[in-house]
Amino acid sequence: MSITRVSHKQVEFSGPFKLKGYDETFPGGDYDVETEEELIEGVSFLAYRRTATLLHVPSTAGARTLPIDPRELDRAILMDRDQCDVIAAPAPPKRDAKLAEAISRAESEGMPVH
Repeated sequence: MSITRVSHKQVEFSGPFKLKGYDETFPGGDYDVETEEELIEGVSFLAYRRTATLLHVPSTAGARTLPIDPRELDRAILMDRDQCDVIAAPAPPKRDAKLAEAISRAESEGMPVH
């Protein structure tokens, strides 16, 4: 009999996303992710092997549970965050002429400027 453990986490998507293996586009929002692991027996240290990653997709009729590849979930999260960073990132502040001149002078004199 193998020993198993289950962990839960919540992920948030700011916009729609897709996962390889599913034709549908999932709406942005909060999603519960469940990871099932089993103990690897016969090794001299405590180690677990992932056996399943499940995405709980909310719907008006309850929730659907979909088996997913955790790497695909990570990819979708990174893509969602990249898109958010591009949209939400403020423009860098503009330097006024006097500050730019002072920085240029300092750099030409060998002073480190950060």
